[in-house]
Amino acid sequence: MEAESSSKGNRPVGIAAMTGGVAMAPRTETLDPVPA
Repeated sequence: MEAESSSKGNRPVGIAAMTGGVAMAPRTETLDPVPA
């Protein structure tokens, strides 16, 4: 599950986390350690 989520979720999540992390710092912080 982690391997599949990392392969397909690493790219889209990485970009969204970077862009959303700066704009949604308080909201991304909760989902930051989860996908990371």
